[in-house]
Amino acid sequence: MRHLAVVVIVLVGACTSDLTPETYGAAVRDANCDLRVRCGLFTDRDSCAAYFPAGDDANLAADIKAGRTKFDANRAEECVNDIRNTPCDGTSEEARTTPAACDAAITGTGLLGDACFANDECESGACSFDAACSSACCTGSCAATQAPADRGEPCATRQCKENLTCSNAKVCVDLYPDGMPCDDYTQCAYGLGCVGTPGICHPLPKIGELCPDGQCAEIGATCTNGVCAKLGLTGASCTTLADCSLYYPCNSGTLQCQPWPKTGQSCTALCSDGSFCDSATFTCTAPLANGSACKSDDQCASTYCNDAKICADVVVCEAT
Repeated sequence: MRHLAVVVIVLVGACTSDLTPETYGAAVRDANCDLRVRCGLFTDRDSCAAYFPAGDDANLAADIKAGRTKFDANRAEECVNDIRNTPCDGTSEEARTTPAACDAAITGTGLLGDACFANDECESGACSFDAACSSACCTGSCAATQAPADRGEPCATRQCKENLTCSNAKVCVDLYPDGMPCDDYTQCAYGLGCVGTPGICHPLPKIGELCPDGQCAEIGATCTNGVCAKLGLTGASCTTLADCSLYYPCNSGTLQCQPWPKTGQSCTALCSDGSFCDSATFTCTAPLANGSACKSDDQCASTYCNDAKICADVVVCEAT
């Protein structure tokens, strides 16, 4: 199964777009970072981008050239804008669903049974592979997908349509309204969270409001001393990790939120400048050049660690 370097993270579209298959991944990454900056998880776009390299999906360009995939620049632009404009309220419909334009930006042309290397080469959106194949370019075949279950239909073995949830009776029902029992927030209507034990669907408080259940609506907020407050960024006062953004942990010595370490500094988990935390030396290490031994994609400058655990260029899958 081939390696895909473009990761869609979640920007309103113009009639024409300058986006290309080569620039789409970076545009999506930047839109997602703009969202995270606006919502208080990062101080600026560059700081965010260091954690999420866009990569270079040479396969997408090859698929388009070969006619296996279609790229709609206008829908791609719409997708990017939808992501960038997503509300900071994590319970909102926009935050909980993938924009339709993102699904429509890249579509396959393969019919059922046609050979394929990836899902985005098939009209159905599904390329079925032999489970025993572990190479970078496994050849599969375009397969049918199971339609999501509608209201009143069983959901023990398939997902429900959007705006529905699978009940305890394993039947698709409308998302639960305020006051209904829940196991997690995905069962609740948009605008609601699942609070308390046992859980109840209920609106979550916003920044500045009381948070008796310890939850807040915004993705950049935390419940501190019973009140929803903005997560701390660089220099903000803190007493626990929960006071700070994940990307600016609380320093127990200075009691301030600060960035994760940089290249050459000691580390325990994340690094803040695009380097990775080497588990052997516990030192932030610059991305490795091709030919270097690696354990995962994020350790390589190319964003691809091959099956032999060596950093290499992304393999372009071509039909033979």
